[in-house]
Amino acid sequence: MAKLDDLIKTCKILFAFIPFVLTDITTFNGKTFIREKKTVFISDNNLGHLGTLERSSHSECVIACLNTKRCGHTNVKQMTETTFICDLLEWVIGEKSHMDDADHYYVREPCEIGLYAPYSYNGSMYCFYPGPLSWWDAELKCQEHGAYLAAIETEEEQHALQSYLRRHGTGDMNIGLRRDEDTGIYHWSGLSDTVTYFSWAGVNPGERDGESCVMLSNYWHNDYNWADWYCSVRNGFICEHKDN
Repeated sequence: MAKLDDLIKTCKILFAFIPFVLTDITTFNGKTFIREKKTVFISDNNLGHLGTLERSSHSECVIACLNTKRCGHTNVKQMTETTFICDLLEWVIGEKSHMDDADHYYVREPCEIGLYAPYSYNGSMYCFYPGPLSWWDAELKCQEHGAYLAAIETEEEQHALQSYLRRHGTGDMNIGLRRDEDTGIYHWSGLSDTVTYFSWAGVNPGERDGESCVMLSNYWHNDYNWADWYCSVRNGFICEHKDN
């Protein structure tokens, strides 16, 4: 009986690996991985590199990524018949390149299919959605996925998101900052901390009646700095998942 149990366990392990070998899109442990053959992902300035491992199959590299906090990509290069090198990476800015003896795998979570791939920075995952939705509807959409509209709390975080958006050339994007029209105080969606950092564009904030929601503005020369506008205006938006 013990031998039969061991055989069943062995078969389960083997079948767990088969989808990665046979398919280019597969779901494993609730996450969907995409395989791009003869491709590697190269991050800018080697940012977001979580580690390099040696495993005995493509499948083991993908599982290593699943088991590594914040991993969103893995490049798998076959060295010998039973030796594979796995480079594990966060969601970061970078380029894809052709490589005959390597495959690129990436996980299509935690974001829905949005404008671009998610972006990881300093313990947060940012998801970019085209919408368009009003500020209020965008906030609800983020909450549906266990996130909130992005809170940009430092100059470094602002510069990181600016760089990402410049690269992709998107339009205006709602973020989680809103002014209470009764008190005039700004608050971040999902946070109770006092707002101490601002990155206003040009003559902003106007703070006219009704202009109480904030977006990253690509209008004229605003360059994804902040502008206040009407909450009912429909824009793209950025959701932020904090790394717990």
